[in-house]
Amino acid sequence: MGKAGCPASVGTAETGSRGFLSFTVCGPRDVTPTKNYDYTVVLTNNGHVNTGKVKLSVFHYDPISRSSVRYRESSSRVDYGMYEADWTLGNLAPGRSFRVTITVSFGQHRGKSLFTELVLRATGKHPGAGAGMKKDVFFK
Repeated sequence: MGKAGCPASVGTAETGSRGFLSFTVCGPRDVTPTKNYDYTVVLTNNGHVNTGKVKLSVFHYDPISRSSVRYRESSSRVDYGMYEADWTLGNLAPGRSFRVTITVSFGQHRGKSLFTELVLRATGKHPGAGAGMKKDVFFK
């Protein structure tokens, strides 16, 4: 394993947090359009209390072609024409993490000719159980 629990074969880990939940996202920053790339998302409870039921959402412009953990895809596009993939987790105890690897092939979309992004959001029943971040991805 590389930094922050990421596979050694992927790019630099990026992190984001709010409250006591934090994200680590691993995957390449620079991509070639239409090629498949793997991104690993690790959601961790850094607090001292249980989160209650947690929903992890990844918003993306292009469909996910593979996921290491089963998820639910939104039936319609959401903010800015993005798809939404959701993983519903049980309680995330203090110090515990949830990890998923997804495969995405990025296309170039109108208004996004130089870069695209993955947007991540997690919400739990506990008031402090919320986090979000954006992973920018640039076209080579």
